Amino acid sequence: VVLVGKVSFEPTIVDKGATPIAKFSLDIPSSFIGRDGQKVETHNYVKCEAYNKVADVVKANVHQGDRICVEGYLKSGKYTDKNGNNVQTLVVSARDIRFDSDASTQKPGPRNVFPESSANDMMGDMTF
Repeated sequence: VVLVGKVSFEPTIVDKGATPIAKFSLDIPSSFIGRDGQKVETHNYVKCEAYNKVADVVKANVHQGDRICVEGYLKSGKYTDKNGNNVQTLVVSARDIRFDSDASTQKPGPRNVFPESSANDMMGDMTF
């Protein structure tokens, strides 16, 4: 999956053992035309995780409000909450993080951490 949005809270870094993990959420705006013909703005919040070197990049460079592109895969899970209910989870496991190239919306810093691949390259081989 490829998602573009703003980081909705400061990433949390868990650095226990050999594998650092960065956890953050993306705010992805969308809109649609309602029955009354008016445009309705909505926001989807998607949980993301990054591991190892990608987690290090998040730790050093990603902050609340940054507009980023995350390329990764969906990872499902389940657990039992404190009330005994089974809960299904869905998280994006990030393989690649890219930064918005529009300097007017970003503070100075990295823009394209992994230049060897791009979302356009990945989408180029897909047919719809």
